[in-house]
Amino acid sequence: MNRTLDKNILLYSPVVGYNQLAKYYAEGKWFKFWNENEIPIVRKYLETIKPKAVLDAGCGTGIYLNLLMSLGVQYYTGVDISEGMLKHALMKNFNLTSQYKRQISFIRSSIEKFSTNIKFDTAICTRVLSNNNSNNKIIENICNNLTSNGYLILSDVHPLHNYQHSGFETPKGKININTYKHSLYELRRILKKYGFMIQDFGEYNFYSLKHKPLIREFEKLYTNPENMIFYTVLAQKV
Repeated sequence: MNRTLDKNILLYSPVVGYNQLAKYYAEGKWFKFWNENEIPIVRKYLETIKPKAVLDAGCGTGIYLNLLMSLGVQYYTGVDISEGMLKHALMKNFNLTSQYKRQISFIRSSIEKFSTNIKFDTAICTRVLSNNNSNNKIIENICNNLTSNGYLILSDVHPLHNYQHSGFETPKGKININTYKHSLYELRRILKKYGFMIQDFGEYNFYSLKHKPLIREFEKLYTNPENMIFYTVLAQKV
């Protein structure tokens, strides 16, 4: 369902918005930003825990699949509610999915409701929580699909980041998607509720970035460098 933010902006639900955005997602400036600043942190987590069976909760176009297989992951399941994003995940990773067709699978489902016969030793959930109005059911179901002592890797836009919704420029115009801001205190509480012990919690502003984006594309980050941009979490189920 769509709703109007104001007289000039049409705000899409995440399902509708990402279906429309899927074709152009990898062309956006934020896609490059996350590749250069989020992925290296997640990679460090992965290299530390050495996962073998990974759940990619909210996998989108499968940007972590290549990295995970290169690190020796034996089983990968990507879950996403957007049919468009999953379609492009399969197209983008056709060679990998053909080579490892018994080890790689994609499921179209909400993260709160999916289920499989596999228990995963690691789950990654990147830039997903801000697309949902509640984190509780997401964390609960991820927990239910993890092995004992399994790991959860989270990342998302920081709730203190100065934005009201996600906006993506495409050749057919801007696509604005509804987002939700969740306090980090509440996130910590939910993780504790479902038996996760936090091993690392990083918060990043402009000064923290290893790869500074182009000023012409991210002028606001340069204007307010102290403002938080995103966070990452490594937690273990105990």
